[in-house]
Amino acid sequence: MGGDDDARRLQIALGIGTSKAQRNVIDHALRDFTTRAFEKAKQNLVERVGARLPEYRSRCVEKIKELGGDELVKRVERVYGRTSTEWLATDVARIITELRAIADGMTTINEAWAPPAPPEPSRADVTDVAPAGAPNTEPRAAADSPHPAAAAAPAAPASPSAASEPAFDNDPAFKKNWTLPPNLLGQDAVLKALDDLLDMTADAAELDELCSQNAERIAKITGQPRMQWDAKVRARRERLDRGDVS
Repeated sequence: MGGDDDARRLQIALGIGTSKAQRNVIDHALRDFTTRAFEKAKQNLVERVGARLPEYRSRCVEKIKELGGDELVKRVERVYGRTSTEWLATDVARIITELRAIADGMTTINEAWAPPAPPEPSRADVTDVAPAGAPNTEPRAAADSPHPAAAAAPAAPASPSAASEPAFDNDPAFKKNWTLPPNLLGQDAVLKALDDLLDMTADAAELDELCSQNAERIAKITGQPRMQWDAKVRARRERLDRGDVS
């Protein structure tokens, strides 16, 4: 666009940017109306897909195979928690929008359908275990120790009361685990689990931990679900700042 005229190409780029900025301003100003319009459009798509569900299923499978073969089809099935022959109209409608976003360059395959998490390490993976009776050469305060709570023996309590109430709050080994289980499949299930954990946060620090420990999962949520999640986090943070932890 614009040929060899740099000024013309710059003007075209400015016009595109201005148009998108105006659209975003209007969208935010009329969010209630645009949200209703979006939900209505999504409902219409689901109804249209449901009328010819087998046909749309097969077309989606063909498109996915064009992008990554049978392995990618299996990945999408894992994300949605169903085989392609069991996809519902809502699943197929969402897959159609994801395929369009990938074709338009708005997202990537890995962002739309996350690859499986790497397997958890097992004891069989450990090969540097010292033989029995060998002296311990680990530094007293190793920064990369897998068990920080066992890195050093606990100090003797100053009094019985101190022994009965150990100070776990500042020990990283006893921080709350807010991470979602790796075998949790499907965006709906992930959002439901995140909502449940969000309601359990008691202060801003716990809210930050929740978002930090699940940053990779949250980054894969896009579109309207991501906007709704961000709004819930902001609302929860405001309530915590007011001291309302109910």
